Amino acid sequence: MLKIHNSFKLKLPRMSKSSAMLFEPVKNDNDELMQAIVNASQDTDDNWQLVERPDAADLDEFWGNVVKDVQNDPDWQAMHANE
Repeated sequence: MLKIHNSFKLKLPRMSKSSAMLFEPVKNDNDELMQAIVNASQDTDDNWQLVERPDAADLDEFWGNVVKDVQNDPDWQAMHANE
């Protein structure tokens, strides 16, 4: 039988006060990645607004499409065929 030995003592390296980390704000150098991130946040329709009464017809249509997608998904059907 295997025995577990709890004799490991891991030591973390110590940082001296003179080697403290300094953080600086990220500089925007307008590279392609930064531009893509900025444009992606502007191009999406994530600007949601809460209204007092949501449009029930839109919600019903959306949820109906979700149900149809799930029902037509072969992986979903195969997963639940065994139940």
